[in-house]
Amino acid sequence: ACAAGLTVPIRIDVLELSGDRTACIPVESGTSVAAFCIIVGVVLNCPADTLCIVQKDQVMDNKDLLTVDCQLTVVQGNGQSLAGVYAGYSCNVLVLYPNGQTAAWWYDTYWQGVGAPLRDHEDVQNDVSRWAQSENERVHADRYGDEADVKRGSWTVSNSGLLRVVNGTAYDPYLDNLFKFKFDVKYDWACCEGNFPAVL
Repeated sequence: ACAAGLTVPIRIDVLELSGDRTACIPVESGTSVAAFCIIVGVVLNCPADTLCIVQKDQVMDNKDLLTVDCQLTVVQGNGQSLAGVYAGYSCNVLVLYPNGQTAAWWYDTYWQGVGAPLRDHEDVQNDVSRWAQSENERVHADRYGDEADVKRGSWTVSNSGLLRVVNGTAYDPYLDNLFKFKFDVKYDWACCEGNFPAVL
């Protein structure tokens, strides 16, 4: 008798930049680099999306498959930038600018009643794109906040074990509210209603 669907495990030596071995991890042949990063993240207690896998001086793509025993060097960085425009229910927008400033707006239109992903909502398509203007090219300052409003808010990213965490403040001129926020970052297309898999 034979078991169907089983693969022969392979052994991956995980190296630091110095060449020292951090771990030897057995995985199934055919494991993707993306899945391997999750495993290494657990071993190193750090967010998987901050890791880069290098083999023989070549950075491996997350879609690459591991099929043989090998040595891989793990480099930890800052991870993918989280700067962008985030829309959320019921009708909120939070902008994280690359320079560390923020902006916010409450639309008062209750998007969840539309029954479509947020990226397809009329407000998100027509109005929220204006938020993508750089902080030096603000449009409709009376509605979207002037430069002084934007400078009142800020955001940073830190690592907490396996998670990346966003902390900050933002001023919403519609509600005249300077608020604090803290989000764990999750990458999941199944939960995402935008054009980027990051969910705060």
